[in-house]
Parts: sequence; structure tokens; C-alpha cells
Amino acid sequence: MLNSKRHFAYADALRALAIFIVIASHVAGLANFYADRAYAAGVWGVDAFFVLSGILLGLPFVEAVLGMRAFPDIGLYARRRFLRIWPTYAVAVAVAVVLAPLNAEAHTGARDVLLHLAMLHGFFGRYVWGANDGPLWTMSVDAQFYVALPCVALLAMRLLRGAAGPRRRTVIVTILVVATVSGTLWRYAAVLARPALIPHLGPDTSVWLRGLIGMSADFAIGGALALAHAVGVRLDRTDAVAMVAAGAAVSLAELVFANQPFSSPAAPVLVDVIGGAGAAALLFGLMQLDSPRLGSAIASAQIVWIADIAYAAYLF
Repeated sequence: MLNSKRHFAYADALRALAIFIVIASHVAGLANFYADRAYAAGVWGVDAFFVLSGILLGLPFVEAVLGMRAFPDIGLYARRRFLRIWPTYAVAVAVAVVLAPLNAEAHTGARDVLLHLAMLHGFFGRYVWGANDGPLWTMSVDAQFYVALPCVALLAMRLLRGAAGPRRRTVIVTILVVATVSGTLWRYAAVLARPALIPHLGPDTSVWLRGLIGMSADFAIGGALALAHAVGVRLDRTDAVAMVAAGAAVSLAELVFANQPFSSPAAPVLVDVIGGAGAAALLFGLMQLDSPRLGSAIASAQIVWIADIAYAAYLF
């Protein structure tokens, strides 16, 4: 079994990197500085963000379904999630309202604000596609995942009551595969339903693509990492280096793919799946490589602090 505290420091580092990339992409886009390439980089950052949610939040539930620990306390889980994201998020919503006169697309009526504060805005296209505060759409998706994760895990626990270990692993793998396939088909259906919006995805299509099901492949990829960690998958140094190299190559491929004008239905369908796979391979390879010098630097208090500050900055 991997040492969680040491190895998951790499997740903090990747989260900080992903968030800074998203921030940089938004700034570059506003300045019209390599805007298309900046957008592509931002897509990878969001994919990495969701993969990390999948592994970090999914791990205790995966371990519970495997019979390795008690099922997490749902009340404690809910409080931690709420205190972790909502106060800073609420401030970001308030700032977006104050700055609304600078944003022609902003919606700041009482209904608009209440939907945002309830984190239900992700079900409405007018809020998902660029209005109010661009990054806030990701918070709605995360909130949907926070609710869905324990529900799916609890259902799996009930179905697997008394089942042996191999069957439990099979069920988890099946859930992850179904999430990935259904999410990909969902995205494809969205693009087919609104083909005219492929070059510039509009509000209707964005609700389909930028929701829990549309982004489910990223969460499932993170869940696969959680499963690998839980069952003690280990790579030797050569394989770990190869995994890091593969993650870098796939991530670069996603940057190229996302930089295309989306003239093909395959682009918006596969772009996030590719990005999530690249981020996951990078993280897993680094965790398995576990270079003492790099590990010590990444596990430092400074990196943890930077990761927390980056998360707050991301919302603004």
C-alpha cells in the first residue's frame, strides 16, 4: 500500500498546476494573447481538476465498497465539502454580482444569485457558458459529483452485501466503465443535437457537455486511480517513468486536439477524455516514481499553501 500522505502530495501539486494553468488561460484569453492555445491549456487544467476530485474524494468510498474500511460518515463528509468550497465560492458569487456592470453577459437578479448560491446554476445554459464568472460552472459540476459519489457507493454497498473481494472489484470497475462510456455517448448526443454549435459551443450544448454526466469520464478516471491505490498497484521505476512520459504525451495531444476549431463531432466529445487520461497518467506515474528529492519538495508546507491559495484565486 502506498503512503497516502506522502504520495498524495503529488495531487496537491498537480491541483495547483492545473488551477494556475486555468487562470493563465483566462487571462490570456481576455488579453487575446494566443487565445486559442490558452483555451486548450485551460481545458486540460479543468480535466485535471475533476480527475483529482475523483481520486481524492473517491478513495474512502472505494475502500469502503472493497470492505477495507467502514463507510464514510456522510454528515462529516457533507460538512467538510461544504466548509471546503462554499464560503469562498459564495464570496466569488458576491464579487461577480458587484462587478456585473463590467460583464454584458452577467445575470444578477435574485433568481440568478440564488441558483448560484445553491450551486444549481449548472443546469441552465445561460449560466454555464461564460456568464457571471467563467470558472463557476465547474463548481456546479463538482457539487453534483459530491452528491452522486456517496449515493452510488451506498447503492454498491447494498448490492454487494456479503460478496467476496473479487466481485467487489468487478462491480467498481463496471461502474467506472459505465460512467466513462455513458458520459462519452452523452457528449456525442449533445453535439449531434446541436451540430450548428460545434464551432462555437453555445448555452444549450454547454449544459450537456459541462455537467456531471458530460464530465463523468474525468471523475471515473480519477476513480480508477483510487481503485489502483486501494488495491496496492505498484509500478517499478522503469514503468513509472514510462507512465509519466505517456501522461505528458497524451496531455500534449489534448492541447493540440482542443486547439482545433471543433469542425468534427469527435473534438468536443473526446477532448476531455483525452485530457483526463493524460492528467491521470502523469499523477499516477509521479506517485509511483516517488523521487525522494522531488517528493520532499512537493510535500513541503509551501506547496500545500500554494495549492490552497490557487484554489481561492481560481474562483476569482
